[in-house]
Amino acid sequence: MVEQSAPQPLRWYPLVSQSGAHSACKRHDAEKEIDKRGGPSFSCLLIPDHRVPILVDTELHIIRDSILGVLPLDESLYTRGEFLVWVSQIEEDKTSTYTSNARGTYVIGPIGEAAFTCKLVEHAYFYIERVSPKGERIKIPCNPPSIPIRAVLEAKYHKGVRSLTGIVEAPYLDPNGDIVSPGYNGTNGTIYIETVSLPALPESLSQADARSAAERLLELVQEFPFASQDDKVTWLSGVITSVARPMICGPTPGLAIIGNKSAVGKGKLVHIASIIATGRPCPATSYPTDKQ
Repeated sequence: MVEQSAPQPLRWYPLVSQSGAHSACKRHDAEKEIDKRGGPSFSCLLIPDHRVPILVDTELHIIRDSILGVLPLDESLYTRGEFLVWVSQIEEDKTSTYTSNARGTYVIGPIGEAAFTCKLVEHAYFYIERVSPKGERIKIPCNPPSIPIRAVLEAKYHKGVRSLTGIVEAPYLDPNGDIVSPGYNGTNGTIYIETVSLPALPESLSQADARSAAERLLELVQEFPFASQDDKVTWLSGVITSVARPMICGPTPGLAIIGNKSAVGKGKLVHIASIIATGRPCPATSYPTDKQ
């Protein structure tokens, strides 16, 4: 249950003392009690006021709804389809049977129960209510209950949580023709993470500028044995598509690189395109030959 209260810089809440008795530590006279006793000899908890208080009782559905209401406060959480996800970064090269992920690659993945609980308590604190020997209702901090947390993670809809479609590491133009700024873009649901600093574009560009840029990109692969000029231009279109992908609403053509034998540089062509678009090699895989 979410409780709304007037803003306070800090709140003091009592904990059970070693003798088992509750210490009378009210919010407004906590400092006076500490001074009178010569220091905090009884157990109190100092809680930042910005967090949302959630009462833990048997009304599990209310606790679940309270947690759902807190989710939009955490800007590191997103939705992808029906799932709550977050963004992590691979700290070392990882290779599996079919794919390899380069160090530094950003990954979108579902958040587990333990990690979600730790993030949740950054924005909400949980407590139970008890009656002290003096008849006062006191609030005792506690850990978040697991059943409502699992219910939130299993929910099909998370109101107010931003949708995430992808991560972008190269600047691109928004629908208004402006270069996007780093951060989340609500228009297409992408996060632009600035990995390299690029010079500002000229006020106006010409067809000659475009040809010059294309020539500079093709210089990187001039020694590759393309079968024809059309194949070289097709590779260039893949590079441009990788950079411009967030601008395109809908599907884009895939790029298949085929060689007449092994070790002709197919993987290197893929990685060069990825380095231009993201600053690092991309996860790559060989075309599967089994039914799975």
